[in-house]
Amino acid sequence: MFMNMGQTLGNASPFALREWVVGSGALLGTAGNWGANGVASANLANGAASGNHGYDGGTQYTYTMSITRNGTDLNIISTMSGGTVNGTGTMTDSVTDTSANTFAFDTFAIRPSGSASAAGLFDTSLFRVDYFTVPEPATLTLAGLGMLGLVLAYRRPQR
Repeated sequence: MFMNMGQTLGNASPFALREWVVGSGALLGTAGNWGANGVASANLANGAASGNHGYDGGTQYTYTMSITRNGTDLNIISTMSGGTVNGTGTMTDSVTDTSANTFAFDTFAIRPSGSASAAGLFDTSLFRVDYFTVPEPATLTLAGLGMLGLVLAYRRPQR
């Protein structure tokens, strides 16, 4: 997430979801290392309009990101809520990334778009990662057949 955290959302993409496109260099060093579908500085999604109301001091904001693997794609929803951010109290990016053929997650980064619009404090005391796995269809089929066999065996008349 590239976030403009000023009191006014002042750049062209103040709540932009991007992916690592360079693969080398400093993780938070330059915006040119980040983009979409291999294109540096492009956005996968942008969930706020430039010029809208931004962040206020002393106001609590909640950031939530959900990443769901769907076959060879990633469904990503990124939301910031609180106060009157973006004029409505919420900003949301939602995208299906079809270029994500391989998945490797070992870092989570929030990058302010510049030092002039960075928050003075990030409280990550409530940071949580939930990992859910959904069984493959073949596993569900085998489990279903096993349950069907048990039901049929139970219903068979006893002699």
